[in-house]
Amino acid sequence: MKLLNIFSPSNKVDPELVEAYRSAIPSTIDIQVNTLGDSYIATVKTVNNEKLPKEIFLITEAQSPDGLISMVNDLIFSYKNIPAQYRPYYKQVLMPQGSVGKTENLNFVKAT
Repeated sequence: MKLLNIFSPSNKVDPELVEAYRSAIPSTIDIQVNTLGDSYIATVKTVNNEKLPKEIFLITEAQSPDGLISMVNDLIFSYKNIPAQYRPYYKQVLMPQGSVGKTENLNFVKAT
């Protein structure tokens, strides 16, 4: 079995950029969770305790609480312009404090 070096030139991933993009991920985000039918909908209210400007609207949805956690992470990666090839290094780096319910405010924190 051949082992894949994740930092090989064929993967076009720079180890220094892995750390640089990690620092771009917010330490905390606050979201509002609502449901519509079987869907969980998350709207980001603050990033690092700062309200988003009116012209930025971050929203995502999923069919399950676990799916919503993944989609919130992907939404933040897109918002912070983290390239797709770097995202697997931070899979679900933002995790909720508490469980995802039907309607609530929820705080996500950056894993160390």
